[in-house]
Amino acid sequence: MQALEPLFFKPELVVGNPARSQALIQPRTDMQRRIAMLGWALTFLVIALIAAALGFGGVAGAAAGIAKIIFFIFLVLLVVSLVMHFVRGTAP
Repeated sequence: MQALEPLFFKPELVVGNPARSQALIQPRTDMQRRIAMLGWALTFLVIALIAAALGFGGVAGAAAGIAKIIFFIFLVLLVVSLVMHFVRGTAP
């Protein structure tokens, strides 16, 4: 559970005792820093693997195609809204 705690903040040192607020920053041991760094490395590894699976699997191409369709739909809606604004003279 120590690896899940923030790196420097120790709430038990501050809560209920304002005089101990000077002890807010506590240096971590070398092993705790290594465990935290290993956790970040594994997190980014999982993110990279998911991105690679989505990028190499054809999902990226499908998403780009959908984005183009949505872009043109909103472009048409913008033009229709502007035409209606100038014809009616009201806010779109």
